[in-house]
Amino acid sequence: MTFLETGQTVRWRGARWRVLGEEEGGFLRLVGVGPAFKDLELTPLLELERDELLPDEQPLPPLDVEASDRSRWRALHPAYLTT
Repeated sequence: MTFLETGQTVRWRGARWRVLGEEEGGFLRLVGVGPAFKDLELTPLLELERDELLPDEQPLPPLDVEASDRSRWRALHPAYLTT
């Protein structure tokens, strides 16, 4: 990963972490987000761990128009119009 932004959530070693600041001296400050590492601060060495830091992107849920109920579509339609 080449670009890490402050506040960005990443996956590292199977857990979710939030970037606390920019790279300093080859290290990156992370804080745990998930329940196992909540509020734990770490500073991995980017030279060794750069390939292990992955963006934490949640996939969109599948939307099957024919199987979805009408009330869900009513809720989604105004939200779509405002975006």
